[in-house]
Amino acid sequence: MSSQIVVTSGLLCDIIGIVLVWRFGIPKTMEERWTGSSLMIGGPTPEQVEIKRRLSTLGAGLPLSGFGLQIVGTWH
Repeated sequence: MSSQIVVTSGLLCDIIGIVLVWRFGIPKTMEERWTGSSLMIGGPTPEQVEIKRRLSTLGAGLPLSGFGLQIVGTWH
């Protein structure tokens, strides 16, 4: 695989991860807000909270793997 493809895919992982963290927040801090708001009428369901938690965790992990791909692509 070409090093340019590896670096570009790493950059895409970084961008997608940052957008997910921007949209859903950092997993530990936002989970308290999501579960606390479920006490209100019309608050998120437990399934929605779980989906948001998983997306925020994915968003936190994608930049790490993206930076790793960029390092590998640079040194390959």
